[in-house]
Amino acid sequence: MTAHGHDRPDLAVEVMKAGASDFVKKPFDNLDQAIREALSTPRNGVEVLSDGGGNGDQALRSLDGETLVFLRNRIELAGVTVCTPDNGVIWRILLLLRERRPDGRPRAIPGKAIADHLGLDRGQNAVCDAVSAFRKKLIQVLENEKITATEDSLIVTGRAGYQIHSDLTVEDRSELEVEEGVDSETTSAQDRQAWFLEQIQTGNKVRRRDLEKRFKISEATAKRDLRALADQVEFVGTGEPGYYRLK
Repeated sequence: MTAHGHDRPDLAVEVMKAGASDFVKKPFDNLDQAIREALSTPRNGVEVLSDGGGNGDQALRSLDGETLVFLRNRIELAGVTVCTPDNGVIWRILLLLRERRPDGRPRAIPGKAIADHLGLDRGQNAVCDAVSAFRKKLIQVLENEKITATEDSLIVTGRAGYQIHSDLTVEDRSELEVEEGVDSETTSAQDRQAWFLEQIQTGNKVRRRDLEKRFKISEATAKRDLRALADQVEFVGTGEPGYYRLK
């Protein structure tokens, strides 16, 4: 426990890296819940005994060599769904972190850069909170499938920022799903682009995500459609609040 009143976002990262099970800011409104979750969370691959005793030696499968798969409507780790678009901010964070460096290694992105890119009002605090909550949920979801995990099994925090764990194989199948006709609402690029231009002409502030939601297409497909309209539209603003208008 610290007596200092500051709540700088990197403080939580520091204490978690030092071995803390959780970080609770004052006032301690959710302290009881945090303690219960910490006591029931497996640490270092060891399953915690329940209050009633039982077999605490049940073997859990490791994540070594597993694959993180990005699909159009979900993200799977070791064949288990760990995130969907309904999960909000963390879904968008993971989509951003899936991009790799030219050498194939995971790309690390600072919390502030993520917040700026996504247009989050609370800045990197929102990123820190979303990642922290997701890590706890991930451990529980995988434990239910008899897979052992720690808080950095998927998202790792380092000096350079957040990144996907380098031991995981990352596969992006979201575009493949769309191209193979998984979505029942198939349309041509020309139809989508015509709709996008029509929305702008009627005075709407249209964003890329509007195109994705309207036609249930992937982010990559939407970006490709918009590149084809580069001579007709331009992007105004930065991050999530930004929108397109006619040149």
